[in-house]
Amino acid sequence: MKFLSAIATLAVLAVTQAVQEGPIPTATAAPTATSTPTPLPLYPISSNCATGYTDQNVTDFSLTPSEYCIGKPYTVTTTGSLSDDIIEGGSLHVIVRYINRIVYAENHDLCTLLAAAGTPCPVAKTANALSFTFTPKTFLPSGIPFAYQYQATNGNGYNLFCRSTNRVAKNCD
Repeated sequence: MKFLSAIATLAVLAVTQAVQEGPIPTATAAPTATSTPTPLPLYPISSNCATGYTDQNVTDFSLTPSEYCIGKPYTVTTTGSLSDDIIEGGSLHVIVRYINRIVYAENHDLCTLLAAAGTPCPVAKTANALSFTFTPKTFLPSGIPFAYQYQATNGNGYNLFCRSTNRVAKNCD
């Protein structure tokens, strides 16, 4: 009985306090001309997954278009300085994971991908951007986040770069 009396007293006090403070605001004020909203990134955030020295010091990583559509091509671009020329014999591995389990993996000849993007091998170390175009597999379910890892090896055997990012595929028909 004392417990119910204490609960009732707390409820009365809460209602009294609410009445004294006035109505609870239900909406925030509209943005003013001087306020600037924080923009959302157009591309997913990526992280460096290389475990040692890389031939490319990646300063920017982008995926275009930003909408990731199943069965539609997208382009990966890495920007940064090269410490060595890119030569024949390199590879690009694309590893896709869901809950840290590999869903599928693709292996590509690095120079073939670069040539398709208009930059045939050898690529001089003065180049600052590398682009690769892929098409997401049609068996990927839409609306589920997958972890993508793009790991490139130069023809000299050194890691060129390794970047990982999360993407959510969608049906864009």
